[in-house]
Amino acid sequence: MLPDHPTAADLDATYMQRGTQVVSCDAARTLAVETLIAERRLIDEWLKLKDQRRQRWLSRVLP
Repeated sequence: MLPDHPTAADLDATYMQRGTQVVSCDAARTLAVETLIAERRLIDEWLKLKDQRRQRWLSRVLP
């Protein structure tokens, strides 16, 4: 919020604060997206390994 009679310094401070908030929000969003992508990649790898183990087990049980 700006004071009743803002000066140029008040406007500059407000723009700087808003810019900082935007950068912080963008960084948090980027981190969340990167984390989600990494999590899904790990789940896909885990499912692939699980399937490979099942296939090896079946090949030993059912020649």
